[in-house]
Amino acid sequence: MAIFKDRFTPQGLAQIFVYCAFPIHVWALINMFQDVPSWVLYLRGWEVIGMVAYTLSFAMFETLSVLMVVLLIGMIVPKGWVMEKVVPLVSLWLVELAIMAILFQHHILHHLPKRELVMGYALILAVSAFIVLRFPRVGDIFRWVAERLVVLSFLYIFFDVLGLLVVILRNA
Repeated sequence: MAIFKDRFTPQGLAQIFVYCAFPIHVWALINMFQDVPSWVLYLRGWEVIGMVAYTLSFAMFETLSVLMVVLLIGMIVPKGWVMEKVVPLVSLWLVELAIMAILFQHHILHHLPKRELVMGYALILAVSAFIVLRFPRVGDIFRWVAERLVVLSFLYIFFDVLGLLVVILRNA
């Protein structure tokens, strides 16, 4: 645990957590609420609650998985870079990754070409890395947004834990 304290401040961890949790949960909720009307038509109430619980539990698992990968990346880079460069850069990349995943899912569902999307994403990652490393003010903007979203993201995690409890109760 001392290794994390040397590299990440609580604010930096909260910022990374927000940028891991927020896009994943927003996309999970959007997809879930598209299906809820059809679930209500042919499932009983407890079954609908179970479907919602599975969605939220998976969103929590996905958030924690992405967070662990990002923290491991933070352990690899030099210590001085983490708060100055890595946290803003990873925050921006997480937002871009979420947008890329949404677009990629859209392309898969509609049988659109994906090669251009992947090449464009690689270009966007390179340009955004240059922008974040060149203009430190961008990191301040990401910190400001994360401060506004932290309460909502922890509310998502609260509902995820409730969903996990429902999943455990259903399968017990």
